[in-house]
Order: sequence, then structure tokens, then C-alpha cells
Amino acid sequence: MKYFWKLCAIFILLGLTILLGCSKRSERFNEPKTEEKSSTEEPKKSNKVSDTSNIEISKIVFFLENSRSLQGYVNGDTDFKTSLTALAHFPDFDNVEKTFYFISGRDNNCKVDLIGNNSETLENGLIPGEYIENYSNLTKMFEIALDSSQNNNISILITDGLYDVGESDNPKNALEKEVEKTQEAFRNKLNNKDIETIIIKAYSNFNGRYCYASTSRSETINQQRPYYIFLFGNSKLLNGLSKDSFYKKIKGFDNIARFQIIDESKIPFQATSLNYLGNFKFDRSVKNKLNDVKPDRNGQGFQFSFATNFSSLPYSDSYFETTDNYSCSDDNYTVTSVTKIKKKVYEITEFTPTHLITVFTQKSPYCKLKVSLKNVVPIWIDNTNSDDESNIESNTTQTFGFKFLTNAISDAYSYKNKENNITNFTFEINGNNSSGNSILITFFILGILIFGIILLIKYKS
Repeated sequence: MKYFWKLCAIFILLGLTILLGCSKRSERFNEPKTEEKSSTEEPKKSNKVSDTSNIEISKIVFFLENSRSLQGYVNGDTDFKTSLTALAHFPDFDNVEKTFYFISGRDNNCKVDLIGNNSETLENGLIPGEYIENYSNLTKMFEIALDSSQNNNISILITDGLYDVGESDNPKNALEKEVEKTQEAFRNKLNNKDIETIIIKAYSNFNGRYCYASTSRSETINQQRPYYIFLFGNSKLLNGLSKDSFYKKIKGFDNIARFQIIDESKIPFQATSLNYLGNFKFDRSVKNKLNDVKPDRNGQGFQFSFATNFSSLPYSDSYFETTDNYSCSDDNYTVTSVTKIKKKVYEITEFTPTHLITVFTQKSPYCKLKVSLKNVVPIWIDNTNSDDESNIESNTTQTFGFKFLTNAISDAYSYKNKENNITNFTFEINGNNSSGNSILITFFILGILIFGIILLIKYKS
């Protein structure tokens, strides 16, 4: 009899050990905590996100298109002249070498003429008499400006953004040919350089002859017209200029678009216990793997949030916070909100988060999910484009063929980035495994009981 009880005691101890082990394993996965329980402490700055080595601007090279089509922008006291003078005297440029050039010309005969090497000399070039060239080769101007943006230089090109396609029976076809040249120019320059491109649209009064891009005719107009400031340079250098103070120097500033080579390794992310519906447990080894996922018991679906740091990306908060700029690889999921993080998230220790992204599904939550921040061309670019310049007197906001120009630049960066998304966030979302553990435990206990009964029968017999 004493052997029977000893055997029972051994099996019971084994059973308790397994049960406690399962219990402790469950405890090792943190249950999600509500957002209200998170600390209100402001996040501290971290250097773990990206390379923060400081680089300084070596030189700034200004290129002013001086074809006849820009003469109207410098006739009188215009916002164009005021803005260019303000940029030349921008405080951040005070101790930086500056050079100012005129640029224009046709085909390979693109002329680059020195205006001067200080900000005051720029004003000497902002007079109508200097704007006498008949043609401009936009692609060649881009090539020269891109070449000038190497070695920690920034180059700035000021232009009306018009492709000079010349007399053509089919202007659209002529534009498409120019686009191929522009794409190739950017691809070649991006192969060996980390060059970012910023396009700024601004407005100014235009009083002069508007030279049609698709025909040889021109006409005098006196009205508001858009013009464009292109900035080229290393992303870190241009990010230093993405301050409100820089853009406030541009009178008539309207909008901005940015294109850069993306390094996804600089975009950290991690699932959090904030803003959730249903339940899940964090995996011990893989931070962005959610286990034992259960939708909300009241039928409200499943939802979780992840934090990321967007500080290395040169886009506005409004771009990040627009949910339409995101896509999910699983159609069951949608991004429902993107908000700036103003509180410290204690569970995240390897980077300082800037934004919280929430995804939701009303259907089955289990999948390998990829959430992507898309490279969306700003809507203002489509609104700026015109395929017809025949009624220029009533058109104060559009530029002929502008989307062809911007698409050429965008496609060149997409080719270099190998995909259209700015960055991707991947997660593994697994089902509830606790029921399987319970079944195993139940069978184990039943096995102990059956074994005990067999021993008892054998003992009595």
C-alpha cells in the first residue's frame, strides 16, 4: 500500500510542476494594459534611432533660370524677387559660401553664367534686362543642379517648371520624350549619391510675355502665376532646412513635395499595449509577434497599436496622420488612426517613438500582417498640372505638363527604392493556444487517475 501512495505522490508532484510551469509561462507574456495606465512622462531624446552624426553645408549654389518666359516675375516689385532675396539672406546661410548663376539654353547648349558670390549680387540679376534667353532645357538644368549638390553642397534651382518642347503637332508625345530624359538623368545621379529632392510651389505676380511651351507664340499677361524652387542635397542637410522659418521666407508659398532614397532600417517600430480591443500576449522572443489573440468578447473586433519613430523621414505630420496614406497586406485590416505620441511608453526601450498607429479588423485577425506607409504623390501636383495652355489668361494656378515633370522625378526615386512604399511594418498575429494547453493538462490528469485506479485494482487483487 505504501508503494501505491508513493507513486501517486510522485505523479501528483509532476502534475503540479507542469501546471505551475504553464502558469508561469502565461505570466511571462504581458497582458495588454489600457492606455490610461501609461505614464504621462514626456519621452526623452534617444540616439538609437538613426545616424545622428552632424554634417554641415559646405556650399550653396543658386541657379536662376533666365529664359524669356521668366521675365514677367522680375518686372516690378514682385513676391518672386522678395522671396529669392530673402532666401539668399536666410540666417542659416550666413556663414556658408554661396554662388549665384543664371541658367538657360537649348539642347546640350545649356548656358551657365556667373552672377556673383554674395547675396547682394543676386539683386543685380533680378532685373528684366537679364531675362533674354529664348529657350530652356529643363532636363539639362536638373543634371547641372544635381551635379552641384555633391560634397555636402546644396543646390537650388528656381524655374517656372515649363518643359520647352518647341513647336510640335503632338505636345503630349513631346512631353513624354522629355520625361524619359529626365528620368534617366535622375537615375544616373541617384546611383552613387544620397540626394533628396524638394519641390516648393509658390505664387507671384507675373507682368510680361508668357512664352508657350508647346508653340512658338507668346502673349502679354499681368496676373498671378506659379513658380517652383527645387532643392537638391543630402537628406540630413535638407532636413535641417525643413523648418517653418525657411518656408516663411517664401512669399506666396503654397505647397511642398519631397523625394528621397529610403533606408527602412532607420524606421524602428514595436507593438504596444496601448489602444487595443480584444486580447493578446506578447511573444518572449519576437517583439512584433502577438500570441493567443482573441477578438473582443462583445463582438467589437480586434485592434492593436504599434509605435514608430518617423523622425528620419522628411514628411509633415499631416502626411503621417492621413490614414489613406497607409495600406494593409491583409484586406481584413485597416489603419484607423495615426497620432503623435506625447507620453513615454515604458515598454519601448530601444527607440523614442514619435507616432502611434492603430490597426483594426472586424473579421478574423490571424495572419502575417504588413502595414505600409505609401509613397503618395501629393494631390496638389495633379491639381497643378495642365495639358492645355491655350487659355492661359484665366489660369493662375497651373503649369503645362507639370505632372510629367514630377512623375519623372518620382519614378526615378521609386526605381532606386525598388518599391513604391516609403516603409513597411510587419507583424505575426497568432491564434489562442491556451485551449491546446488545457487539453494536454486534462489528459495528463486523467492519465494519473487511470494509472492510480489500475494500481489500486492490482493492489487489492
